[in-house]
Amino acid sequence: MTGWNYDLHAYPKVEINYGKVTLKKIDSATKKGLPGATFTLYYSTDKKNTWSVLTENLKTGDNGEFTVKDLAIGDYKFVETATSDDSYILNPSVGYEFSMTTEGLKNCDYADGNDIIVSNDTVDIHKYVLDNVDESAATLAKFTNAVEGIDTTQSTSKNTYWSIHVTVPSDIKDLDTFDVIDWYDDKYFLLNPKYCVVSGVDANGNKSIISAANYATSIPTDMSEHPFTGMTNPPLVKPTALKWAFRPAKLSSYKEIVIYVPTTLRSAMPLATDVPNTATIDYTNVIGTDSTHRKQAETPTVHTGGVKILKLAAATGTPLKNVKFRIYATKEDALAGENYYRTATTNADGIVILQGIPYGEFSTNEVDKAKNGSKNGSSKYWVMEVAPPSGYLAMKEPIEVTVNANSHNTDTDNTITILNYKSPVLPNAGSITAIALAGTAFVFIGIGMFIIIKRKKRS
Repeated sequence: MTGWNYDLHAYPKVEINYGKVTLKKIDSATKKGLPGATFTLYYSTDKKNTWSVLTENLKTGDNGEFTVKDLAIGDYKFVETATSDDSYILNPSVGYEFSMTTEGLKNCDYADGNDIIVSNDTVDIHKYVLDNVDESAATLAKFTNAVEGIDTTQSTSKNTYWSIHVTVPSDIKDLDTFDVIDWYDDKYFLLNPKYCVVSGVDANGNKSIISAANYATSIPTDMSEHPFTGMTNPPLVKPTALKWAFRPAKLSSYKEIVIYVPTTLRSAMPLATDVPNTATIDYTNVIGTDSTHRKQAETPTVHTGGVKILKLAAATGTPLKNVKFRIYATKEDALAGENYYRTATTNADGIVILQGIPYGEFSTNEVDKAKNGSKNGSSKYWVMEVAPPSGYLAMKEPIEVTVNANSHNTDTDNTITILNYKSPVLPNAGSITAIALAGTAFVFIGIGMFIIIKRKKRS
């Protein structure tokens, strides 16, 4: 029997392995997901020498994630084309490369399992007013024990210190712009910029002075950007500011910049009013371009007050002008005439307002400010006459007063009235009255001596 002959052909089975990858976009500091970031997915067929667009406009959802499925084995990369908002720094030159294999995601520096983690830096800025500054210490030592808050009270004769904190992004060296601007209200003025202290904090928390060669200071010329140009109160002078333009490449060793700024309240500033201060940071937000973003810090405040005094003649109620008064923190200082806050003189109406006097307390939060700030805060002081008017007796004791939001007002209910009494009038030497009084005195002295002598003889 003749056998059958068969031709046998073997064909390999074509098998395509598909995989998926999830990209998670997070804030580099908080690790929270960032929605709305946009990416383009590229693929390469020649071992990453050239890249072609596979999918565009891949956008992270509310949880900061998106997933791409059905990826064949091969090489890929994500490129970010838009951040979730303009405050985050975009580097369009960075590609987040990975390989899809039969074992899943491989060859990726940003992988966490089968997820790709993309973090974005932003720049944060915060502004505080300071308490407990040691002005006798040198540079940074002044602020070793300083406390940062949102509101303080100050005398117009003393310095108010502020701090500006700015975070340094990880890709700082790639930025073109990194400018900090301190915007201060026109009701106080900045001391000489040389008294500002510019410092940096490294990854270990060590703080050191940043060399002046690494930044340039200037006054911004475009004052239309001033946050306080819309003030209700008329400006006393043109609002002003101070700018530090940093050299980003010189900041790589720092994680934070801290700037300390001293100011002094103007003597003519309004009383019982919150005077604000803020700061901004302008920085490159798209690396390789001139695009910038501005962030503004909080707006801490400072306030000061005063007390109204009315000086009258006790007998007639006549106002007494040109009488000097001083205000002291303690009764002991008032009696000794030491450590006074302010000296002022009564006008023709016998009125004087001792102003630029701190009242209330330093506040670190809004609850404290509501209790101790410009509206509801108060402090006790002592007022003493420097010298009485001619022909009047001097004050024997200082008068206790309360400085608060209303103590300086012209309303008479808030006025402290101080009366002056006339000095006793003694007769002039040589006058008939003086001779008569002297003669009478000698008569009585003589009678007294006669009685004493008679008593001695009898004994």
